[in-house]
Amino acid sequence: MAKRTGGFIGQDGINAPDQATGVEASAGDGQVEVSFTAPSDVGGAAITGYQVQSNNGDGTIPPSIGNASYDGVSFSSASQDGTPFSLFFKPTGDVLYVLGYSNDTVYQYTLSTAWDISTASYASKSFSVGSQDTTPYQIFFKPDGTKMYMVGTTTDTVYQYTLSTAWDVSTTSYDSVSFSVSSQETAPTGLWFKDDGTKMYIYGQVSADFFQYSLSTAWDLSTASYDSVSYAATAAETGNRNMCIVNNGYSLFTVGADTDTIYQHTMSTAWDLSTASYSGNSFSVNAQDSNPTGLFFKDDETKMYMVGITTDNIYQYTTNLYNYPTSSPVTVTGLTNGTSYTFNVWAINPFGWSSPSDASGGVTPVSLTGRAIWNGNTDGSNSAVMQYFLIPTTGNAADFGDLTVGRRGGGGMSSSTRSLASGGTQTGVGNINVIDFVEFATLSNATDFGDLTVNSGNGASSGSSSTRGIHALGSGSSNSNVIQYNTIASAGNATDFGDASPARDNVCGGCSNGTRLVFGGGGYSISGGGSQSKMEYITIASTGNSTDFGDLASATFIYGMSSNSTRGIVARGTDIQYITIASTGNSTTFGTLSPSRGDCTSVSDSTRCVMTGSGTNDMDYVTIASTGNSTDFGDLYVEGQQAMGTSNAHGGLQ
Repeated sequence: MAKRTGGFIGQDGINAPDQATGVEASAGDGQVEVSFTAPSDVGGAAITGYQVQSNNGDGTIPPSIGNASYDGVSFSSASQDGTPFSLFFKPTGDVLYVLGYSNDTVYQYTLSTAWDISTASYASKSFSVGSQDTTPYQIFFKPDGTKMYMVGTTTDTVYQYTLSTAWDVSTTSYDSVSFSVSSQETAPTGLWFKDDGTKMYIYGQVSADFFQYSLSTAWDLSTASYDSVSYAATAAETGNRNMCIVNNGYSLFTVGADTDTIYQHTMSTAWDLSTASYSGNSFSVNAQDSNPTGLFFKDDETKMYMVGITTDNIYQYTTNLYNYPTSSPVTVTGLTNGTSYTFNVWAINPFGWSSPSDASGGVTPVSLTGRAIWNGNTDGSNSAVMQYFLIPTTGNAADFGDLTVGRRGGGGMSSSTRSLASGGTQTGVGNINVIDFVEFATLSNATDFGDLTVNSGNGASSGSSSTRGIHALGSGSSNSNVIQYNTIASAGNATDFGDASPARDNVCGGCSNGTRLVFGGGGYSISGGGSQSKMEYITIASTGNSTDFGDLASATFIYGMSSNSTRGIVARGTDIQYITIASTGNSTTFGTLSPSRGDCTSVSDSTRCVMTGSGTNDMDYVTIASTGNSTDFGDLYVEGQQAMGTSNAHGGLQ
């Protein structure tokens, strides 16, 4: 029995739990993660959940699929198709549709009790989509049941159909209307629409990205166009198949075939993939099927259904999305950046609530949009310091943590969540192959990620898309022509990409638009010779040797180079130039860098390029879309040069 200092709310406060202890809070962007130790005395019954609240009541605990439970209810569709890939329910819950991969056919079922999968039976109604695509992956119905849509990976296309009798799949006919998504994805496996038919969403298994489209006429695929908006799901899993959007466009779910898990993502702005992020919440369905393919949620989000091809069954779950969280830590969202909060925790069992825990220490959420990191530099010796700042707001850099080894002149690669520092020159050792990483959201020391294929320092080039980081040139025991890559979400050693020409070091940093990486300049610190003006490019998603891009205005080395999604900025000394990444050609004068900066390094977001280098401890910036001279930004935390710059909003992520 709990002590009398325990619970104070409920039928029997004496039998309520004791307090949670050790409450700690860690700030993020508009949110705080609260951790605590469960009470050792739970009272008269097991703890069923915890309430976490800020001192002023701000914030909410978002829904979590991690609370889901299997209902012990299933239905087999194997008599119709032994490879069921997708499922969809009529909003009333009394009609179910299953997409069979083997037969390229949509099958219709009736549920005698709405939303109870155990009462399902085949309605002897079907429609083949094989004339459009022989590897169909997901289907979607318009809310009034008069339109059906299917995406397949043979043609990388979404197809539109009409049902002459609403919700009767046997009355389906192809509209001869389709929309290709092959420019974004060559294996589209997920499909969803906004409730009003003005937005469409695709998940791609090759890119592991979600893509967003607009329909100028609702529900008419012939009016679809790509929004140039995508979201990388790699923080959860790269092997997702079907997708589902619920909670009025705020919650996005995927089914991961690699780990047999349902993953939950959130959008801070409803239906806007540019605001999506992985929630950290997931639920394993491995106990039911080791190869899940499709999922669907009841409209009120209280029930979830999963179909898998190991058992050819559809399984039913209770989501418990809006239940109190059952363990530490708990994330509280919807907080105001720049406001200080403390947090209390209450333990709950069937007899009532505990008294509140002692408050956590105060924490202040901060924006992470446009966070940049200078990794290492030369500050008399080669430094391990990492220093960070926010590109959208001017100000001084602050301490982030330390690299595993001090160095300068390596490469910087980053996604929207993770920063990698690759290679570099280490005092007393020379050029090295070490790759370190940190998460942008968490101030900490770096962790070992893996190794480059060859030692590379003394001014290497680098850049990234949302998934892949590229490290090029530099020098080991000789000037290098090696281009190598890493998958940013997965720790491991680099892989050979191809070759640049000629071999050299002291090159420009590199700039990316997500598709193409451009780098250039450089010299020959080991083999001897003059500086280079040549620029080259590669297509990041492929492998192969570099291709000539054009020339810099002058032959030089160790330029800072960064970009938004269209324009690259190149800077060194007093000279700032620009290029258009999607086309080839020589650089064009942009403006003047003041003060003059040798061994320049730069980082960027969609609007600004921020530069630093030898000579002073300050930073300067320019507005990428314009031309003109640089403006003071702020001061470094530790003065130095040849830092490896990364940001979570560079051109390769836009």
